[in-house]
Amino acid sequence: MYELIHAERADIPTARACRVLQVARSGYYKWLHAKPSTRLADDAALAAEVKGSFTSTAVDTVRLAFGALSGAEGQDPARSASRA
Repeated sequence: MYELIHAERADIPTARACRVLQVARSGYYKWLHAKPSTRLADDAALAAEVKGSFTSTAVDTVRLAFGALSGAEGQDPARSASRA
């Protein structure tokens, strides 16, 4: 709920959104100013590390392997579809 209120704050006043959604404004503001938990921070750091470890070459290798496994004889399915 709080994510929705935050996303629409430019168009819908926070007080009105909280009233319509039947949530306390104080709860929204507590959520807004809360520090991320250690778990969320660790998850974000891990996600960035994993994302950074994949290069386009690695992604192409996976796509080619998938194409070979699906009977496309090693062709990239995305490239084959664009030629059709």
